[in-house]
Amino acid sequence: MARSLDRPRVRAQERGLEPVSPARRRLVVAAAAIVGAAAMLLAGLWGVHANRSGDQQAGAAPAGWVSVPGGWMTVREVSNRAVNHKSMPGMQTMPDPDPVPAGYVRLTVDLSLAARDGTLRWEPHDFTVEGTGVGTVRPHAAHLGDGVVPAGTQVAGDLTFEVPKKATQLSLDFRGDGSVPLELPAGHHLH
Repeated sequence: MARSLDRPRVRAQERGLEPVSPARRRLVVAAAAIVGAAAMLLAGLWGVHANRSGDQQAGAAPAGWVSVPGGWMTVREVSNRAVNHKSMPGMQTMPDPDPVPAGYVRLTVDLSLAARDGTLRWEPHDFTVEGTGVGTVRPHAAHLGDGVVPAGTQVAGDLTFEVPKKATQLSLDFRGDGSVPLELPAGHHLH
């Protein structure tokens, strides 16, 4: 018989998973927690930076809004919401509880107010409508929250004004600083 000159093959010893010590396991968990916390902190700092960058922090109003003392204001719609009780069936004989004076129109301005850095407080007399042939008109009715807008929030509602039908170039003014031109509904003319 011939002998082989090759070395006998040694079978590699199969090795299973070695048990991990509790100290090493704690170290891995702690390292993962630190990496996760650091990632969250960086994401939070980036979010604060991204949220505070841009025109809004410089005091400029967002698109479609105008700056007013303490915040921003926008007008969504202007409409004539005067109720004509005479045109309602069965209501012809009832007196109008809040008639619009002759020669006037009642315009309702749907708007939003947003507080910028601090709480924005307002009262109905802070708003006026001004224009040619109208002078200064205070609200006839106000449905715009309770007069407090906390920082970083907004409130929506409406103000109703009685203006002469002959008035033109109307604008909504807030405390004499911050004015929005009012666009009347299509097909609606004050004249």
